[in-house]
This record gives sequence, structure tokens and C-alpha cells, in this order.
Amino acid sequence: MIKGVSHIGIGVKNLEEAKEFFKNTFSLECSETETFGELRLSFVPLANTHVELLESTTPEGVIRKFIDKKGKESITSLWRWMTLKRKWQP
Repeated sequence: MIKGVSHIGIGVKNLEEAKEFFKNTFSLECSETETFGELRLSFVPLANTHVELLESTTPEGVIRKFIDKKGKESITSLWRWMTLKRKWQP
């Protein structure tokens, strides 16, 4: 049985822009930026979980390669869903 989700990771091209998006769109404050290997990351509290924003520090990084290959459409879809959920809440 699944009891919850620890966090959801989202690869972003620009961590600071992503943090501003969550702050301005959802009034959610992100954690301080941390560095782990070739990644810069920050957590956004969301209900009973966290969204982990991940940015590659190099063009050859795994996250950057994924975004370059897949594009930003999956991230945009998630943000659209979150925007709709926010509008439905009183």
C-alpha cells in the first residue's frame, strides 16, 4: 500500500525563475538553493509533499540533457494542473 509521496522532482533550465514562478503564481516560498554534485536544487512545500526543483550546473548534466531532449511541455502541463487546482480551492 502506498502511504504517500516524499517529493516530486522537476527538472528546470533556470532554478531562480522556477522559484519565482512558484512564489508569484502559488504564493509558495521555496527552500534555500542547495548544490549537490552537478545539481542546484530547491524544495517547494505542496500539501503533504514537496516539489523538488532541479537545475543542472553544466550543459552536459543529466537534467539539462533531459530538458533539451523532451522540452518543457511536461513541466508546463504540471503547472497548468496546479493552476487549475488552485482556482478550485476556496
